[in-house]
Amino acid sequence: MKKKKIEEQEHSIRRMLVRIRSNETLMSAIFGSLFFIVLALVLSGLSRNIGAQLHDFYSNTILEKFQPEVLKSLPTTVRLHALPLRYIVQKGDSTWKIAEAFYGSPYNYIDVEKENNLVPDQQLIEGTILMIPKAAVRPQPVGDKNQPKTYRTTASDTLWKLAQRFYTNGYAWTKIYEANKKVIKNPNVLKTGTLLVIPQ
Repeated sequence: MKKKKIEEQEHSIRRMLVRIRSNETLMSAIFGSLFFIVLALVLSGLSRNIGAQLHDFYSNTILEKFQPEVLKSLPTTVRLHALPLRYIVQKGDSTWKIAEAFYGSPYNYIDVEKENNLVPDQQLIEGTILMIPKAAVRPQPVGDKNQPKTYRTTASDTLWKLAQRFYTNGYAWTKIYEANKKVIKNPNVLKTGTLLVIPQ
């Protein structure tokens, strides 16, 4: 009887140990899974943080070194050797005027317009950053000594504004008016879409 009791106790102790071991295995699996999930989240956060820091470092330091210089005013001397450059458009600027300042030839306005996807004679907005590309100096076309440019007016145009744009002098509006008397009935009112001759 005593022996049977002892065997039963041993048997129940074994069952308990088996249960504990299986529970230990389950708990180990759960804790192991949780550990790997937490580790993955921590590493993911770290890699994102490191990635963001690397991106900031790359864009703020390395890329900055390869970005062309930005000018806020037109150069007083031709700067062909320094091109390409970036230039912030100022009030009264035109691609003609900008080309003349950077290349020494206003005919390089073609290169400026092409590089910046501008339409011919597009009015420039103050504060816009233009890319001034490296390009060969364009000579004045043969037979173009006094050949005028043409310009199609927009809703905001006035003769004064056009004179400032093309000649950097608003008082030169009379020059444009005299060349276009046939299409300008009133010098104070410019009809949108009028094709004007801009004498050189």
